[in-house]
Amino acid sequence: MSRPSRKRSWLSSVFSVDRLFRSKGREALSKAKQSARLSVEVLEERTVPTVAILNGVGQGYVGNGGGGPPDITGAAGPQSYLEISNSTVTLFNKTDGTILAQHGIFDFFYNNTIGNQTQIDAGSCGVCDSTGVFDNLIGADGRFVIGEIDIDGTTNVSQYIFAVSTSSNPTAFDAANWNFYNVNTTRGAGPTQAWTDYPGNPGFNKDAFVETFNMAQGGFLTGNGQVLVINSPTWPPATR
Repeated sequence: MSRPSRKRSWLSSVFSVDRLFRSKGREALSKAKQSARLSVEVLEERTVPTVAILNGVGQGYVGNGGGGPPDITGAAGPQSYLEISNSTVTLFNKTDGTILAQHGIFDFFYNNTIGNQTQIDAGSCGVCDSTGVFDNLIGADGRFVIGEIDIDGTTNVSQYIFAVSTSSNPTAFDAANWNFYNVNTTRGAGPTQAWTDYPGNPGFNKDAFVETFNMAQGGFLTGNGQVLVINSPTWPPATR
């Protein structure tokens, strides 16, 4: 009776161990794959807001006097939408887009029965660059702010004129619905005297209304800027 050789027995043991390690390796790899499997984590629920677009709202280039550039600015309040340009101010009903009130911006500021402002000098533009915003932190329910610069690039003088609505829902461009203010923004004297251009970045928080400007001399920018900060909770305001 023959007996298996020691060599065959040794090889069999080696193959058994090899199969064992391969089996264990496959099992470990399978577990690793399972632990690395991608999963989707559920985030909080999100509701897509409902948006209503009023096509045709806005006066366009011709409706705003046709002067270029019109520099259109828009501001939305609780019940109305305000469009401001270098020639016209217009209030629209937010529901259907109908015009509630419209007025020439120069007359709005300088008519002695409305804004009653005074130009910075006899050669100034009166209104040169319009801007505006709805400041929802003024008063109990917010106020509209309409801003303009009045400049004379020959004498290098300027002022910022602005109107603040008396409520969150003005219905006309008159003295009953708006309060008017002005701040001299001329800086320097003599050869360094400069005027302010482009009031294009109004901002606000609960304490102040902020307007920024580029500084200019003659027909050229100086590379400097000006930041005007106004105490907004107490109109008429004081600059600081």
